[in-house]
Amino acid sequence: MTLPWRAWSAVLRERHGGPVRKLALDTGAGCPHRNDLASGGCLYCDERGGGDGAALLGLSLPEQVRQKARSLKRRFPSPRVFLYFQSYSCTQDPPEILEAKVRQARETAREEGLSVLGLAFGVRPDQIPAPFLETATRWRDEGLEVWIEVGVQTLEEDQLVWLRRGHGAGAAEDAARTLRGRGLFLCAHLIGGIPGDDPERLARDASTLARWGFHALKLHPLHVLRGAALEDLYRRGLFTPVPEEVYRDQVVRALATLPETTILQRLTADAPPDRLIAPAWMGDKAGTLRRLQEALETQGLRQGCRLPPQP
Repeated sequence: MTLPWRAWSAVLRERHGGPVRKLALDTGAGCPHRNDLASGGCLYCDERGGGDGAALLGLSLPEQVRQKARSLKRRFPSPRVFLYFQSYSCTQDPPEILEAKVRQARETAREEGLSVLGLAFGVRPDQIPAPFLETATRWRDEGLEVWIEVGVQTLEEDQLVWLRRGHGAGAAEDAARTLRGRGLFLCAHLIGGIPGDDPERLARDASTLARWGFHALKLHPLHVLRGAALEDLYRRGLFTPVPEEVYRDQVVRALATLPETTILQRLTADAPPDRLIAPAWMGDKAGTLRRLQEALETQGLRQGCRLPPQP
């Protein structure tokens, strides 16, 4: 079945001739915006830093790779993977430390019989050091598909302040300028349903990032995780997550105005049931995506159908 957006899974099949899985890993690097792994950080971020909390549990990278490889091999023969250094901001580590961790993870993956086709790194837009880029370019030259995933979240200054991001909107444009032209693939994370949103904000931000050279986007609604600072606002009645239909409308508008070449790596979010406080509708990921597709088809829309004229 053809989706009305350019799905990440389909792109991977086109590029690599079959399915490719992502192994999400936690380097325990922390973040410049956190006091330690368990406290501080952005308003919506819990102690796991956007990952599974493996570092907090004391699991080394080799242990993480082995556990996930064995689980993967039970379901898929001879799996091909990207190693995704997801949690916190991996460039918080000095470049030589991060390089050693990547080498260790790659070696363990090979020992476990995985075919590593690419690497992905979750970073802040204000934390992309030149030595990291030089190393990433070297990994690309080795034949790996290298993705830099930048946590942009929003391009509205007041929303960045409210989210406690610790950087301004200009950081995203600086990151795009720094990353462009290196043969690396760029993905930006964006959040919908932030207080103060107008119906077009997500669409504006998505279109701007595509124009700046980002190849892919990850979209998800602002949600409340157990232990995040946002939970306190939610409990006190100072934050209410948007209803599904409001978020869906934001995504529909964004997709309709995005270039057809932009890859959508994610259109909602995953959160473990024991960590998700609200909204409840986000727990039904398959249903959320199905209703999004139905909304697009009902309105006769698909990605790029309302692409604005180039200035």
